[in-house]
Amino acid sequence: MIRTAAALLLLALSLAAAPARAVTVRDMLDHEVTLAAPPRRIVSLVPNVTEVIYALGAEDRLAGRTDYCEFPAAARAKPSVGGMVNPNLEALVALLVVTARPPSAPPPASGASARDASRCGGR
Repeated sequence: MIRTAAALLLLALSLAAAPARAVTVRDMLDHEVTLAAPPRRIVSLVPNVTEVIYALGAEDRLAGRTDYCEFPAAARAKPSVGGMVNPNLEALVALLVVTARPPSAPPPASGASARDASRCGGR
C-alpha cells in the first residue's frame, strides 16, 4: 500500500508542470532508476494508473493502455498493448519509441529493433 501511494505520488509530481529535471527513485526490486526528465509518453499497464493519469489531467501523455483500462471512457480510444500480465512488448516499444524518421519514410520492415528499444522514453 505504501509503495503504491509512493508510486502514485511520484507519478503526480513527475506529471506536474515543472521545469524538466532528473528524478531518481527506487523500484520494487530496490534498483535505483534515474529519469533525465519527467516522462513525456506513458503506457499504463494497470487500470488504476490509467485513472490517476486522467485525474491528474495528463491524458495527453498517455500513449497506450491495456485491454483492461476502460475507465474513463476516453481511455478506450488509446491504443492497447494487450493484457496486464503479458503485454505485447513490440506494441509497447512502438508506442514509446520516438524516431527521427521523416513522416514520408516507410516504417521498418521487421518492427522495433533492440536498438530502438533502448531509446524508449521519447528520446
